[in-house]
Amino acid sequence: MARPVKCGVDYFSHDTVSGKTIFTLEAQFGNDGYAFWFKLLELLGTQEGLYYDCGNPADWMFLIAKTRVDEETATKILDLLAALAAIDAELWQQKIIWVQKFVDRLAEVFKKRASGIPQKPSFRRGNPAKEEVSDAESTQSKGKESKEKVKESNNAHTREGDIFSDRSFTPQIQDKLTEWLKYKAERRESYKPTGLKSFLSEVENKLKEYSEADIIALIGECMANNWRGIIWDKIKGRASPRQSHERPVGGDENKKKKYFDRPTENYDHLAFNPFEEITGLKGE
Repeated sequence: MARPVKCGVDYFSHDTVSGKTIFTLEAQFGNDGYAFWFKLLELLGTQEGLYYDCGNPADWMFLIAKTRVDEETATKILDLLAALAAIDAELWQQKIIWVQKFVDRLAEVFKKRASGIPQKPSFRRGNPAKEEVSDAESTQSKGKESKEKVKESNNAHTREGDIFSDRSFTPQIQDKLTEWLKYKAERRESYKPTGLKSFLSEVENKLKEYSEADIIALIGECMANNWRGIIWDKIKGRASPRQSHERPVGGDENKKKKYFDRPTENYDHLAFNPFEEITGLKGE
């Protein structure tokens, strides 16, 4: 059996002296900028062709998760890298990351492979290969893709709003659940429709047993620990139940209440006076 064709590299060199790219990233974004750059190079090194397509929503979310920054920061860093010519500015306009210097540094490795040295992909959106297409076909393709993206975006917003439409969740729990669903998508463990419905019903039931604050904190803890699911058992011992566990007044309590609420005894109707019997004194 032939050996599988290897894509990417296992490692790359890391210079001890930093250039203007690292200096500028650290000046603008601190350690986040430094870490983002090298995590990006690590990710590029695993890709076939040594480029990364951020136009793919799943791949974009994975880049965000790997670099541990939010989408806004990631976009700003990549815009800065394009301005510094650290990544290809023209390709970045099409959401494709290509680092020519990184490829050049790995050229010797790829010379030994049958696949050859990776080449700069085409900047045409949806066609990163080097295949040429006519201008008419390209324009038609871009127009169709643009419409599909708008439709997909609208559907995504509709779906996100619809999932809570028949639920009694507060805005705070909705925000946390949306964050959890994004977290699951980053792990490529998105819920199917039936599973999502079951999950939301489970959360509704838990909100009847435990406080909203405890559930929000638990979801955050599960994400911080990179857990696959929500470990409900963790709040059994420390959650604040929403339902009151006070014992209702009834039974013996009613009897005690009736006894102490009785009016003071009046002995005038008796044939003898208990006071006179005890003291031996006659009352006037």
